[in-house]
Amino acid sequence: MTERGSISKDMPVEKALGKVDKDALELEHLGVAPSDMKRNFNLWSLLFMSFCTSVTWEAISSTMAQALTSGGSSSLVWGYVASATGAMLIVVCLAEYSSMIPTAGGQYHYVAELAPMGIVIALTSYYTLFSIFQLKYLHHLLFVAMFAHVFGYFATSIYLLVHVEEKNSAAYVFTDFTNLSGWDSSAVSWSIGLLSSAIGFVNWDSSLHMAEEMKNASRDLPRTILATVGVSGIVTFPWVIAVAFCITDIQGVLSGPVGLISPMAQLYYNVSGGSRAVTIGMTSFLPILGFCGTGSSIMSSTSRVVWAFARDGGLPQRFAHIGTRTKAPTASLVLTWAIICGISLIYIGNATAYYGISSACTVALILSYAFPLLINAIWGFQHCTIPRGSFSLGRLHRPLAVVALVWCIYISVFMCFPAYYPVTKDNMNYASVVLAAGMGVATLYGITTKFIKSPFYDLSAVHDEDGLVPDPFVIRNDKTLHSRMKRNAANAYSLNGLIQVEPWVEPVISRFVDILDNHAQANAVCDLGELLKRFAMDAVCSLTFGSDFGYLEKGDELNFFKSIDLFTAYMSIITAQELQKFRTSPPAEGDAMTFLNRLAMNQSTNPKSINDREIITHAFGNVSAGSDTTAIAMRAVMYHALTNKGVYSRLCAEVHDNLSEPVRFQSAHSLPYLKAVVQEAMRMHPSVGQLLGRTVPDGGAIIGGHRVGAGAEVGMSPWVLHRDPEVFPDPDAFKPERWIMGEGCINEDHLRRMNRSFFAFGHGAHSCSGKHISIMEVTKLIPTLLLRYDLELVGDKKGKFTNWWFTPQHELKVKLVRR
Repeated sequence: MTERGSISKDMPVEKALGKVDKDALELEHLGVAPSDMKRNFNLWSLLFMSFCTSVTWEAISSTMAQALTSGGSSSLVWGYVASATGAMLIVVCLAEYSSMIPTAGGQYHYVAELAPMGIVIALTSYYTLFSIFQLKYLHHLLFVAMFAHVFGYFATSIYLLVHVEEKNSAAYVFTDFTNLSGWDSSAVSWSIGLLSSAIGFVNWDSSLHMAEEMKNASRDLPRTILATVGVSGIVTFPWVIAVAFCITDIQGVLSGPVGLISPMAQLYYNVSGGSRAVTIGMTSFLPILGFCGTGSSIMSSTSRVVWAFARDGGLPQRFAHIGTRTKAPTASLVLTWAIICGISLIYIGNATAYYGISSACTVALILSYAFPLLINAIWGFQHCTIPRGSFSLGRLHRPLAVVALVWCIYISVFMCFPAYYPVTKDNMNYASVVLAAGMGVATLYGITTKFIKSPFYDLSAVHDEDGLVPDPFVIRNDKTLHSRMKRNAANAYSLNGLIQVEPWVEPVISRFVDILDNHAQANAVCDLGELLKRFAMDAVCSLTFGSDFGYLEKGDELNFFKSIDLFTAYMSIITAQELQKFRTSPPAEGDAMTFLNRLAMNQSTNPKSINDREIITHAFGNVSAGSDTTAIAMRAVMYHALTNKGVYSRLCAEVHDNLSEPVRFQSAHSLPYLKAVVQEAMRMHPSVGQLLGRTVPDGGAIIGGHRVGAGAEVGMSPWVLHRDPEVFPDPDAFKPERWIMGEGCINEDHLRRMNRSFFAFGHGAHSCSGKHISIMEVTKLIPTLLLRYDLELVGDKKGKFTNWWFTPQHELKVKLVRR
């Protein structure tokens, strides 16, 4: 039995893992495959984008007629305060979700993880083309748009304050209530008037959908949306007050030629003495300059939602395609453009219908904030096994979600009210009708094109008295069960989980090198391949259960692991024992956490999230699938390093210059050549040697330019995929430098193509959950061997292996000299 190690529970993941794309790795545990889109955005560029899409003061100026009609200046001012407060409540809650789940899907992905099971056409075309072909220049356009946004803010407010000589009194601005809406109830009228302010706080979520193109998204995304609404809310308030002081004749502004359409345009026209130049400059030129960035930003973010929805199976896969040259979701952008153009054309035929649809879109956007809030208000995080992110509300997350949800419902209801009373067919608000129709379509119809695992996996299925054991490896048709099994152990396989189980590997490494020391002292040939297999078995048992079988010293004397029935039964017994031990004596704060501890903690926090049977399944999967595959990977690394003298020399130099015993994963993982050697070894010799079978869904599919009928079994072999000369030039040569930028790797596009074709752990939602544990074991052990010994391969240097489902090598005999 190994001893419990100790780690700092406050250690940041970034520090513990070195330079690593934490967001991309965490998303893989959600079943989200890494995309080919570059992470071009940092905190400031995305903040500019978020500000430009929010256009708070511009939005209020364009919808001000509603507030002025429904209460006058006080409605404008206090309605703004209410809207800003409500928006901030929503943002604070969603900031926490974005830190946990930084994905382009945004709100719908939060719900999925939290829940229990003409001129206009020309402009939109420009935005689409810009978003497809000039995404790298979006930062520059955002800078120009941000400048116009800020300059327009000061220009409009200063102009009014200077040229309006007789202003309203403070009492009039803050207390006078002027109801011109026709509604008898002042409360209803004032609530309807909130539309003017609320619409200025609905586009901040655009940054959420750029999450997978943002660096350090889980950290900086919450900061972005909080800063957007917080700063906009505070800064725009003086502009609102300035305008309220300057509108001295509400009826005069509203009754002018353009008053009901744009009270601000009428105000500038009146104040400037009828100057068209001033009116056009203040209401058209500056906003249009700003809206150039706004349009491109909204088009980009909206297309990412479409792209994410297609990637997750909600739309045909063609809309999840990323352009090879543009690195943008071209098909999703075109679809977004087509929808916008279609809605815009409605205006030509029926303006009332157009306004109904646009109002419904605003309400729908607010409701998209409401759904994750609703889930949180009812269930909290009890159905979510994803670790809390860097931004956490602690115990306040639920009460804040309730308050924010009440605000969403309140504002959504009154956004569906007609602006004026009595209601006629011309002033009727058709938003509720459009919403009802849209929800009906969404409920009745849905498009998905999912490949499911083929019947090949049924051969590996295990049954007990309760039926099929719910192993994610063999689950084929039950997507809900597969998602549940992936999610209920996600935090155990996460980066935080990786740090917590690392101390359990240290004692096994210590025992391993003691055995090798004996061989070195005796100057005896050592079958390193066999010992690596034993090490992998004891290491994975130790980090899973907190104890191992002494496989390193004794081997499998009774052929225990060759009998699947006996092995499965024993796994059940030992798992039950460890669970009971956890329940009677849980680990203390700061103690190292075994994999089983983490699952048991999930169960104690939320008993419905995972049951004992599922815990046993995960533990069994760790040992049955995580030992042989890791041993194969370690043998591959050592074999190719020892048969390539240049590689061996360079790898030893890097290890000796940067590491010391005991090797910490965080340090070893930061070494570029070591990482390249490990990845190249697994490219040359993947642990799985057969097809990863999938069944073609209804409707068939086009694969490699050929039409394949529904029901056909298709698949890819990692051994074939890893030797595609178009992706891996000179594929039969062992070249670790191909993975290093500036050496064998030409550019980032080339590196992305290689990573996308790297199939050692599978791909997408069905990729190996424990791959990071395997990489941790390899990355710790290999440098330990190189620090401690000079190794030389002896005997047959050609290398032989058996091609079963796994591809175990035969013998790896070495001589060791202690350094």
